[in-house]
Amino acid sequence: MIFSTLLLCVGFVSSLTIHLNTVTNTPVTYDVEVGSYLYVASTDMSVLLQNIIITDGTPYTAYTFSKLGVNSEGTMTAYVITTNKITIQGNQAYDYSMTTGYIYITTANQAKDPHFLVYPADVSSLISTNYKNATLVFLNYDIDIPRKYDYIPLKSARITKLSNSPFKIYWNEPTPNWNNGSDFFRQLVFMNPLQGMYYENIDPIQMNTYIWYIRAYDGITLSVEPTWIDPNTIISSGYNSSGMIMSTHNIQNISFALAKDSNYGGESGYRCIFKVESVTTISLGDPFPTIMSPTNLTDLNVRYIVRGAPSDYFSIQSASPSVGVFAIQYFQQQGDKMTTPLATSTSIPTTINGGTTQKTPATTTSSSSSTYFLLTFAGIFFYFVNNLNTHHEL
Repeated sequence: MIFSTLLLCVGFVSSLTIHLNTVTNTPVTYDVEVGSYLYVASTDMSVLLQNIIITDGTPYTAYTFSKLGVNSEGTMTAYVITTNKITIQGNQAYDYSMTTGYIYITTANQAKDPHFLVYPADVSSLISTNYKNATLVFLNYDIDIPRKYDYIPLKSARITKLSNSPFKIYWNEPTPNWNNGSDFFRQLVFMNPLQGMYYENIDPIQMNTYIWYIRAYDGITLSVEPTWIDPNTIISSGYNSSGMIMSTHNIQNISFALAKDSNYGGESGYRCIFKVESVTTISLGDPFPTIMSPTNLTDLNVRYIVRGAPSDYFSIQSASPSVGVFAIQYFQQQGDKMTTPLATSTSIPTTINGGTTQKTPATTTSSSSSTYFLLTFAGIFFYFVNNLNTHHEL
């Protein structure tokens, strides 16, 4: 997994994600905490899972843990770890390199938290909780769709029907500091409210990572479906809306129109986390696009862009087929009525067979005098720390 995160914090044993394709006949021992929860998420052949041995004082098979099922709330049934070390070993008669499943182990504190909930994202589900300061962790499974192109993810969950309540979405597993506001901020991929603005309309969000989680501060309801739909088919859900585009491997060229009323002013923009191997362009209906450039930094980059006008469309275009890791939350907010309507746009880029062409819309518009503001890295960090304070988690 291209951005697997195993954070070790002083005084804590980190949560773990162990991919089954790394298993061999050589035993590997991992430090864990007594009372931690262990889960196996896999669609691999049962004969392979039956020959992966997980020893926690007593040997068990990965197959056994993959069949623990769910409880009445729809959360996954966990195996409770009884020692401070587990060992994982495969049978030398089998090759596990093509497996796609994984083992997820929480920390002991996460297991003790009754509001720390782990769900399987292997079937369509409507999930709801009234818990305040709840953590909803989702384990993605392989999706059953043809992978005609390299940019179609192996695992994906589509989120719709999000309730009108404050929440944040993170990729990868929760860190040991998941509930105190200091969680690794580069794991944050979507938030509502954003920059003090609450968005009533949330476009469908697709999480393409193995594990992802939501921090919900006043209860939440959402629908989760194990599928992936081409982002080029996105229909913006309203004039005041937000959504998110994610890439975990090969970059796909994407363009779609944003709903906009030319009689009203407002702003648009996005927050992105990225690490790309070739020049990638993000456009918001403006002739001055933002460039995500290749970097030698070992960490992910964070940018926050605000345009002082609503936009016609949102577009991501890669200079060439390449690997890219990014999550981009886009937004459009309209408010005061304009005395003079915005000028009509001439064209919107649209993606056809991986390339870019132009089409002329009948109703879309754009501003001829837009202003972009690029926040510095330090400024973003200051903003998000202060934003976390609004939920009283620090």
